[in-house]
Parts: sequence; structure tokens; C-alpha cells
Amino acid sequence: MKLLLLCLGLTLVCAQEGNSDVVRSNFDIPKIAGEWYSILLASDNREKIEENGSMRVFVEYIDVLENSSLLFKFHTKVNGVCTELSLVSDSTGEDGVFTISYDGENKFRILQVNYSQHIIFYLENFSDSFQLLELYGRVLSCWCSSWGGETREGRKPGDRVDFPVVPWDLSPH
Repeated sequence: MKLLLLCLGLTLVCAQEGNSDVVRSNFDIPKIAGEWYSILLASDNREKIEENGSMRVFVEYIDVLENSSLLFKFHTKVNGVCTELSLVSDSTGEDGVFTISYDGENKFRILQVNYSQHIIFYLENFSDSFQLLELYGRVLSCWCSSWGGETREGRKPGDRVDFPVVPWDLSPH
């Protein structure tokens, strides 16, 4: 339920009714390649995304490989030191659905993307049975300004941001 509520909050940030640039199916995977910023993480297992949590990773970029796999370059803290982490996810053949081995076996899907602004991923972990929702933005400062005038310099990783709840459908399209 907590994940659903957090997901609904993310929708407020991303949902732009009538915006034809938001894609929810028939994804053009090569267009997601490039630099991204981690904006928000949500999980039904909060420990996974809290300080020192295994899923508390911050994206730097996504690369699309020739076999349609995705290469993610993340940063995470290991023993208090910021460490680079590269992970490859494999396409399942389903539109926008991938598998990845990290902290167990996972399947994730793209829920929506505006290739020049944001992407939302929904991840299911089958080893520890938790769910994760990730919002990445192309430019961090544009998201912060929509949070009431905060600046990139004024926002620190891990700052809590609360959003009102609005309807959202998590089912695959």
C-alpha cells in the first residue's frame, strides 16, 4: 500500500495529461540512452532505499547495447565511500521489460517516459519480494524548481519530499 501511495505521488510530478511526449508503450529504447539523475525512489521495503540500503543507488547514465540490453552506471556508498556500480539488464522481449541480477533476481518495466525529461521504472524483486519505483530526470534542476523554488544546490540526496496523492495505474499497457 505504501508503494502505491508513493507511486501515486510520483504521478503528480510526471503526469502531464494531454502531453503527447509522454510514452507508455511501444518504447523507442535507444532514445533512453544518455545522462540521467535519480530524482525519487520508493519501495514497499523502506530499508532497501534508506541510507546503506542495497537499492539506494543513484543513476549517472544509461547506455543501450547492441543486443537491446541496458547498461546502467550507478553510484552507491560502500563502507561510507561513493563507489561506481555498472549493471547490465537483459531485455525479456516484452515492450520495455527487462531482467537484472542485483540484490537477487529482478524484473523491471518502463512505466512511462518523456525521452527529453523523465523516465519511471517499476521493479519487482523475486528474492526478497519487494517492489521499487524509480523516477529519473534528464535535468535535476528543473525538477527541484517544481518543488517550490528549491535549487539544485539547495537539495541534498536523501531529502524528503512529500507529494499529494493522485490516481495512477501500475498495470502494464
